[in-house]
Parts: sequence; C-alpha cells; structure tokens
Amino acid sequence: MRLSMLRERADRLVLAFCLVIYSLTLCPTVFWDDAGELIAAAYTLGIPHPPGHPLYVIIGKLFTIVPIGSIAARVNFMSAFFGALGCWLVYRIIAERLEDHPWRPAAAACGALFFAFAPTVWEQSTVAETTTLHCFFMMLLTLWAFRLASGKIIWKDETRSLWLFAFVYGFSLTNHVAGVFFGPSFACILIWKFRGRIFAPKTLLGMLASFAVGLLVYAYLPLRSMMDPPIDWGNPETLQNFIWVVTARQYSSGLVISPDASSIVGNLVLRGQYLLREFTPLGCALGALGAWRLIRNEARVVVYGLIVIAILFYIGLNSAFISAYFAPAIALMAIWIGVGLSQVFEWIPRLMERVGGRVGQAFRAKAATTVICGVLTAGFALPLGINYGDMDRSGHEYALRYGEQLLETLPDNSALFTSDGYSLFILWYLIYCEDMRSDVMVIDPTWLAGGAALRSQVLEQYPGLKFPEPETLSKYVGGETDPEAARLLIVQAVLDANHSERPVYWGLIQRNVPFARHLVPEGLAMRYSASPVELDDAALERNASFWESEIADLHADPKMQRDTIARDVYPVELNNQGMMFEQMGRDDLARRAIELALEFNPGYPTGRYNLGRLEARAGNHEAALREHGLAVDADPKMAAARFGLGNALRNLGRYDEAFMAYREATRLAPDYHEAVTAMGQLYVLAGQNEDAVERFERAIEIEPSYPFAHRGLAGAYLAANRPNEAKKALDRALELEPNSAPGLFTLSKYYSRIAADEKAADALAKSIRCGGKEFLNQALKDADLKEIAENLGKGEADT
Repeated sequence: MRLSMLRERADRLVLAFCLVIYSLTLCPTVFWDDAGELIAAAYTLGIPHPPGHPLYVIIGKLFTIVPIGSIAARVNFMSAFFGALGCWLVYRIIAERLEDHPWRPAAAACGALFFAFAPTVWEQSTVAETTTLHCFFMMLLTLWAFRLASGKIIWKDETRSLWLFAFVYGFSLTNHVAGVFFGPSFACILIWKFRGRIFAPKTLLGMLASFAVGLLVYAYLPLRSMMDPPIDWGNPETLQNFIWVVTARQYSSGLVISPDASSIVGNLVLRGQYLLREFTPLGCALGALGAWRLIRNEARVVVYGLIVIAILFYIGLNSAFISAYFAPAIALMAIWIGVGLSQVFEWIPRLMERVGGRVGQAFRAKAATTVICGVLTAGFALPLGINYGDMDRSGHEYALRYGEQLLETLPDNSALFTSDGYSLFILWYLIYCEDMRSDVMVIDPTWLAGGAALRSQVLEQYPGLKFPEPETLSKYVGGETDPEAARLLIVQAVLDANHSERPVYWGLIQRNVPFARHLVPEGLAMRYSASPVELDDAALERNASFWESEIADLHADPKMQRDTIARDVYPVELNNQGMMFEQMGRDDLARRAIELALEFNPGYPTGRYNLGRLEARAGNHEAALREHGLAVDADPKMAAARFGLGNALRNLGRYDEAFMAYREATRLAPDYHEAVTAMGQLYVLAGQNEDAVERFERAIEIEPSYPFAHRGLAGAYLAANRPNEAKKALDRALELEPNSAPGLFTLSKYYSRIAADEKAADALAKSIRCGGKEFLNQALKDADLKEIAENLGKGEADT
C-alpha cells in the first residue's frame, strides 16, 4: 500500500485496529456491575435502571439478533463497535485541527489510540455498558460543534445544520442523560460563533422542536411498560412514574453539593493520579503541550473542553460518581494529546537541522527526524502494552460462574431477596437470556419498601408474590422512627408472608438487620426461617467447606486473582456473613468469616476495618490499631477506618494521634457524629472544656438522639463547673438511655457537686448495678465521689 493511500485511509485503519483489539479482549459472557441488567433489558426489550436508556435497549436488541456467541457477547460487541467509532471520531476531530500538517495522520492516530487504550475507555468497550454509545454521540456532536464554529455547515445550510445538531443532541440523551453535562459547552461554542443569529425565532424554535423530536424515543418507556416486560424498572406507565424514571430521581440525591476546599484539593490530586493512569506520563505531557498550542491557535477548543471537565469534576465530588462518566472528558483530552504530538513533530526537524550543520549530516538529520517522529507516533503502544493484561476479558467467566453457583444454592420455586446489584443483575441475565431457573424469583427487597414505582414493578413481575396488608405492616414497623430500620421491618413482613409458600433466601447482610437470627448461611445465600434458629455444626461445616473450596479455586487460577471485582465480590459475601455472626453474638465465627474474606483479598478495606473492630472488642488494641491502619492504607477515604484507628490509638493512650485520626474522619465525613463526639471526649481529657462543649453540641446537631454526645456534653459542663446546664444534658441522655452506667455515674457526680449526697449515692449504686464494679473503682479515684464510694463500698461489705 502506497504511503499516500495509507495517509488517506489512516482514520479507517484506526477504526479497524481499535475494533480488532476490543474484539480480542471482549468479554464472552456476562460481566459484573450493570452488564447483566442491560443485556437482559436489551434481549427482552425491557426497561433498565433510570433514566431507562431506551435508545441503548433498542440498539442492543438489534445486536442480540446477530447469531454469533452468547447473548451477552453480542451486546458486549455493541460496546466494542461504538467504542471503535468513538476513537474514529476523535481521530477526525484532531485531524481537522491540524489541517495540512505533514504528520497529521500520525498525530491524529496517536491521540485517538491514547484514548482507545485508556483503561476506563477500554474496559467499557469490552462489556455491556452505555458509556461507549454515549462517547460516540458526544464526540459526533463535538466534531459538528467545531465544524460549525469554523464556519462550515453539516447539513444543507446554517439553519438546518443547527436543527440537525439539536436533534442529535436530544436523541443522544435517550441513551444517557449524562449528555446534559456537555450542554454548557455546546451553548458556549455556538453562541460564540453565531451570536444573536442563533436566537432568531426560526432558528431557535426549530432547534427546540428538533431537540424535542430527538427525545421522543423516551415514549418507548410507557409504551413498553404497558406490556409488562420482565425488567420494568419503575413501571413508567403513569406520568408520575415516568417522570421518576426519566429524571433518575433514585440516583440524583447529592448531585448538587457544596464542597469545602480540602475536598476540592483532595479530588484534584485523585483526578491527577487518575489521568496518569489513563494516559501515562507521556500522554499527560503531550496533552499539556497540546492545550498550550490550542490556546494560541484555537482557544475555543480548550475552553470547550475545560467547561466539560470542570462540570464532570464538580459532579465527581459526589461519592456516587462513577468513573465511566469521565470517559468523554478523556476523549477531549486525547484531542489535546494529538495536537501536542503535532507540535513535537514541528520542533524535531528544527532541532535536527541545528544538529546537522554539514551537508553530510543533513541526510542523517532527516532520517533521525523520521525515526524519532515514528517512535513518538507509536507512543500509544505504551498504554496498549501496560493495560492489555488487565483489560483482557476474553477468558472472563467469573461473573457467570458466580451466578451459576448462586442458582445451584437455591431449591426449586424459591425466592431470593437481595439488594446486591451483582447477584441481582447476573441472575436476571441467566434467567431471562440463558433460560436458566425460570422458577426462581429474584427480588430487590428495597424496591418493596422504597415507594410505589418500584414496588409495582416487582408485584407485576411476580404476581405470586404476597405483599402484606397495611395493618400487618404497621404491626411489624410499630413505633420505629429510623427510616432504614422501618424499611427492613417491612421487608421482614414480606419474607414472613411468603415463607409458607416457597423457600425464601436472603442475599445480602448489612448492619443491624432485625432478622439476622432467622438466617442460616449456605454459601452465597442465606436461608430464611420464620422464627429464630440456632446454627448447628453441620450447617456451619457445609458453609465453611464451600468457602474453603472457593479460596482453593482462587489460588489455583491466576486470572481470577487479577479480576479485581471477583476479588471484591467474594470477600463482600464473607464479610456480610461475618456481620451476621457478629449480630448473633458469635465473634468467633465472625472473625473466621472475615479472615477468609481477607484470604480472597488481603487489601479489602472493609474486612480489615471489621477485623479491627473485633480485635478492639476483644481488648487487643495493638491488633486493632494494625487492622485499622491497613484499612486506611487500602482506602484513605474510608472515614469509619479513621474513626476505628482513633479509637485504637486512644485506648493505647496516644491521645494526640487519636485526635488527628478523628479529625481526619470528620474531614472525610463532616456529619460523622461519633467521630465529632470522640473529639469532644479528648478535649475533656485535655481540660479544654469549651472546645469540648462545642464538639458535643455539633454532634447533637447532627444526631439529636445520640446519647453519648448528650452524656459527654454533661461531663464537659460539669468540668467547666456549669452544673445546671449539665443536668439538662444528663436528663436528655438518660431519657435516651435510662440504664446507662456511664450516664448514671455522671449523674452521681452532678448530685455530689450540688451536695445531694444521698441522691449521689443512689445514682452511683445504680451505675454499679448496670455497669459492674469498675464504676465503683472509678468512683474511688474521683475527687467528687471518693467519699461516697468508700461509704458505699463499706455498706456492701457489711451486707
């Protein structure tokens, strides 16, 4: 092939190369995360999670018709196809920035391939996700926006070009609403170019109408919902449910936040590390150079990109932000990489000319220029080579294996209640696409307790499922005021209502589950009993054998060891079992389960944190310090681990370090009332009573019913010699926790301060009865209570 022909076809070669690499590393079956749900929704023409993704479902259905590979592989290939098209569009955008540059194809190809092999983009191109289709649309619209800004037309004339642009923008939002984050950039660049002309009635109204026509794909949701497909998230048949789904209200809380300076700085550091991982240092350096060149020659391109990046960075301050949302921003920065490389290509010949002064060196200088430019063009091989092993999903069957194992656990005609997205979505895929175990009900229990929109879907999906009457639910909930606890009690009512009809299994444990004693672990699921059960040795042995077998399989399979999600999923299951055992008062079983979880993944932060709590409860504070420290190392943003670290340090008498750990916990989670209270307690120990009062009041503001904060506040007031205020705080603390030994001890101190010795003795006696002799020993060392304690001790001895 001639060099000129190669240059002309470079964009198609990039497209083909990306598609080949993505196909070679394609996952052959279902993957983790949302993949199972999206595949099942596409295959059954259902409605996946909000905002419903109707365009993705319709296009996905077309790909499922292709008779190659599994249903999952076909929808996974859809991601590869649009991922490759997105790379092709990045090439076109870069090439149009460089015009007649002699190395234009090389620079554009290199920038596009840096984008293609960035880990986030590559991963999303090998599994079923909405990201690559979203990137395709955003890059298509970016290409058109830059063309319009350059005075070109994209269809017939200027007005119709703007209409087409608006239509495709609205159309793209029916795949993913994250396209709204590009809206300010689109508006900015179009107003920059067209100024007042864009607000002419014919143009503006035509754009609005075209945009609305593009959105009409959302009509699929109510129309299809009326046919009751197997996956009908939110049941958007009514206007209220439709709005709930389309606006993604289930996930929109916390989207708008007020970050503090420390969180902004912390996230800037994290995003910097993220970019180094995505592009390598070479790509980041070329991107910075490209941004500098574009600011000089075509500033609107950089401004456009910076607006999108700033919006995504702000949204990314929300803890629920998914890194895949940042993929279009990676594409915009890849444009800068291509332009930056073209700048290097301009500098190298000049440098070589200076080096090669004599005629004999001129040829060598030109050859050196060609070689250096060729090597730089191949810079994309750096992320390709670095990431290939981790991104190769071609042998991935662990999610499929996980789902099959779970189904093997379940008897015929059983119901599995789980809010774990992994198991829920993988089982949807197996049941609806692979026709495995259609007798099994798979239900997210939070949907039953989470509002009419979600509950109606479950009840339509499973007509045989019994949902209790309102009066029955009222009996279960009783006077419970905590919303989460009330929801779990509603779920328990559902479990009991269905227990006599079919075997009922529970799939996810969390703290303070009210029916923990009703569960028997059976590998990846737990059998539910209508009444509390005692765990027998045979059941525990079967469960332990299952997990030991899984760990043996992990150690024997290097690929599974590299699967970061598999190494999280199984530890989560074990950690959850450990929490259940803990609630049953079986710390020995809890410790064993968590230790097994850490055999799967030694760096699993939640497992380290929970093991640290168990060590602390056993009085092993050095071991607790070690485990909490490992949890913090694994996840520096885990506020609970920082709090546990502070507790361990305080128990070891290292108060200054404990205070710093608590402070870091409150920085990460400003409403962490336990950590705020602990800071107040340390201020009391340091004699800084006013600071202590401030912290306790803040904790009470966050959580008014937290007795520790009220009790601490009372102690701080007493230390500051403010007995009247101390009594008010004590009354509230004892109202919340009437038989609290520390609260009664502080009440005894209060009565001693106001010379009510008889009441002080009575309160101290109650404190000892509730909390043991340690409170008598503590009183004997207390200046206020020493004499009262001595008399009390004498009286007990006489008795």
